[in-house]
Amino acid sequence: MTPGNTPKNSSPTVDCYIDCWEGTYRELLAPGVLGERFAAHRYPFACRVLTINNTDDTAMALHLANAAVTRGDCDEYVVVADALPRALARCGLEARDLGRVFYFNNFLLVTVATATADYILHVAGDVYLERPFDWITDAVTTLQANPRFFAANPDLVDHPGLSEQTALWFEDPYWINRSFSDQCFLGATARYAVPIYKEWNEASNRYPMSSVGRIFEARVDAYMQNRELYRMTDSRIRYKHISHDTPGETYVKPYVWQRAVTLVKYRLPRAGRKLAAAARSRRDHAAMR
Repeated sequence: MTPGNTPKNSSPTVDCYIDCWEGTYRELLAPGVLGERFAAHRYPFACRVLTINNTDDTAMALHLANAAVTRGDCDEYVVVADALPRALARCGLEARDLGRVFYFNNFLLVTVATATADYILHVAGDVYLERPFDWITDAVTTLQANPRFFAANPDLVDHPGLSEQTALWFEDPYWINRSFSDQCFLGATARYAVPIYKEWNEASNRYPMSSVGRIFEARVDAYMQNRELYRMTDSRIRYKHISHDTPGETYVKPYVWQRAVTLVKYRLPRAGRKLAAAARSRRDHAAMR
């Protein structure tokens, strides 16, 4: 079915993608694990898909993936390297655009570009719901009703209260903000599988490795910032992000010149704006006295 062409009076279809890479595929593809991750969302997905990316022993990863399909833990898998050319073309990018953060973009571009359902749910391989819960039915209904909402996701266990603190407003049961995370997101396929990934916004420099390159979640965030689009975070259900023994070591470190460019282009002007705001505040206070 072509995304966005759901027949009248029928429910929107949703594809669910879970990714695996060298650090996660052995655990994720153990019998029953992947199937349980999909089932926890309590939603009849049109297709349950595994993406395979950046593995040292691809033959072993494929062997385990085939076994998972045979067991019924997933419906199919996609090898990211094979599908990437099509994904790049559909999203208006070239491989060189991904630069040193290649592996923080490629599998997500393949995810949004190969989905065929009306909606796409991506869940990172090291993310799982804290309990089974159907949050998708309500989220799809709300996304359909309001085009200002671009993404939906459960809340995050690891940072209690953060969604509330950063929310612009509460629209029961959702905290609404202008942000994006690639750990878990639900959105209309037709809005993601298009050339939206070359835009930038200064606010998106808050994402990891912004001085090195533009990772997928920062690219989507920039698009949302530029168009005043919003994310819905469901207050009823949370997800857990598995902590690894070496957190952050996969992040690409910036070159010296990249740190310098970041300082000149973003940090210094920001500091200048803060100083100017403080000066205005002092002047206003003095005038009031």
